[in-house]
Amino acid sequence: PASGLIPLHGCPILDAMRKGPLPVVALTGFLGSGKTTLLKHWLRDAPVEAAKSVLIINDFGPVNIDAALLSGLPYELRSIAGGCVCCTSYGELIDELDDLSAQDVEMVWLETSGLAEPEEVLDHLTDPQLRGKVTVRRLVQVIDAANYPGSWRHRAVEESEVRFADILVINKADLVDAARLEQLHAQLRALNPGAEIVVCEQGRAEARTLWSPAASALAAGEEHDHGCGCCCGGHDEAEEDDEGPAASVHFHPLEAPLSRTRLGEMIRALPGDVMRAKGVVRLSESPERYHIFQYVHGQGEPLVVPLDPVPEPAPATGLVLIGPRLDPAMLNGLLI
Repeated sequence: PASGLIPLHGCPILDAMRKGPLPVVALTGFLGSGKTTLLKHWLRDAPVEAAKSVLIINDFGPVNIDAALLSGLPYELRSIAGGCVCCTSYGELIDELDDLSAQDVEMVWLETSGLAEPEEVLDHLTDPQLRGKVTVRRLVQVIDAANYPGSWRHRAVEESEVRFADILVINKADLVDAARLEQLHAQLRALNPGAEIVVCEQGRAEARTLWSPAASALAAGEEHDHGCGCCCGGHDEAEEDDEGPAASVHFHPLEAPLSRTRLGEMIRALPGDVMRAKGVVRLSESPERYHIFQYVHGQGEPLVVPLDPVPEPAPATGLVLIGPRLDPAMLNGLLI
């Protein structure tokens, strides 16, 4: 085919896939790296038919914005919101995969929250409850070329994300020059010599490596026993750990429509420690429509696009704000 991908029929790797454990492709990556956009591109060309695939979308906040963005696709979609699957919501993830492993499903695509630790995700994907039922096909790390490493996460945390992936996707390559791309490539290769490195713009990466006959670099059949080190602070919200302040999330409801101008003013009023803002809003210019709102600190103006189709039930309207140790009272005061 024009995409260069291996078609489903005639591909012995995929034809034989569900004679064994349920394959999972897990996408990880820091806030705003472009996981959802990449996933949408891969799904368009995936050789596993939609009817045989399931999407599991995890969001740290109480409203699963990424799931809403994917709701118009012809896939069964399961949403895990309100915590990272690497810590506070891991039980829900394990139960979902256990359930799916007994069904007529050939592939699960798991998109983690932007705060999840790949090491901990791997822990739970190899949980004893899933042994013999699930196999980790690929662990993909999406990297924002213009903002790696993140400004408020310690380098050790960033490096652990890279080390545990077997595919590294350098996204947003159009935002940096050739010298920076070469430097980033060398940094990643030093941390993970065996990973496949893919460079793309706007999430348009070929998925050829996902279907390669080569075995995943991940030891999916082994146990991985590590203490939770994720930056969402799910292990103890009140405790500061050695890696700096845990992240927190705040949901600011917006029940009434507001103008694009007012939305822009609210975003510009946010303090610098709000690293990510997203949500569902209704605009006064077209109050009958729902819009998805996306913003990453330091990356220009917020993106506001229509939500079409609107999932049932309609998502709660408001802003999800993510950053280290946010002050809800202060934020509410700024956003009045």
